[in-house]
Amino acid sequence: MSTEKRLAKHAKHAYQKQIDNMIEREVARKLSRKELETYNGPIHYISHHEVLKPESKTTPVRIVFNSSARYMGHALNDYWAKGPHLLNDLLGVLIRFRENSVALIGDIKKMYHTVKIKTIEQHTHRFLSRNMDTTRHPDTYVIQRVSFGDKPSGTTATVALRKTAEMGQNNYPQAAQMIKENTYMNDVIESVSCEVVARRLTRDTENLLKEGSFKMKEWISNVSECELFSVSSYLIGVLNKNYIAFFEVSLSGVPFGAELAGLESNPWSTFSRNN
Repeated sequence: MSTEKRLAKHAKHAYQKQIDNMIEREVARKLSRKELETYNGPIHYISHHEVLKPESKTTPVRIVFNSSARYMGHALNDYWAKGPHLLNDLLGVLIRFRENSVALIGDIKKMYHTVKIKTIEQHTHRFLSRNMDTTRHPDTYVIQRVSFGDKPSGTTATVALRKTAEMGQNNYPQAAQMIKENTYMNDVIESVSCEVVARRLTRDTENLLKEGSFKMKEWISNVSECELFSVSSYLIGVLNKNYIAFFEVSLSGVPFGAELAGLESNPWSTFSRNN
């Protein structure tokens, strides 16, 4: 009720639009009365609330599902194993990124929501919604894809991505190696020797990712005169001769900075925005 009261003041329609979008993308689905009556496996309901991002034109309201919320002393994340640490070493990724003259950075679209979960897991990710209509009982929904708030979500999504790379490594060996070694979360960070290789690698990567139903949201490069990429929107940073003064990439919406000292080569001095 408190969430509904808050949303009614400033984000009622935007919040429901996000739920409708989840249903349209098959991230969530509404349970029928028959399913509610006949399902006899484990059940858990997850609370959800809004995060406001008024500066964002595409997602001014984001829904957060809280798998750590407690009910009667229990939280869903208490029963998950986090899994192994599978992120590539960021320093290694950045150093390899400096090796060649053509920079490539790609963003995998909705990476977590691409990975499906089993029926038993769906019913431990139930949630309620009624389009802010407080005069009726809420409908029951389940989440059908990996939820960002789950303890093992990062590991699960990374394993799915690497399995996809393994499936396509015979047809796209360079793209598969890049996915396995030069990704950090949902960002692909690579450099190649020339524009011809960049064109082929971006094309092969997108074809490889289709094997696992993953899609690239965008590609960004320091090369502006060739049509390598889909729509891009980020200025990635400035590289100087002896160090990287600032390197910024959006990782799941959270920017980070990194400094590396003592790098003598200067393959490029600035990045440009490609439109």
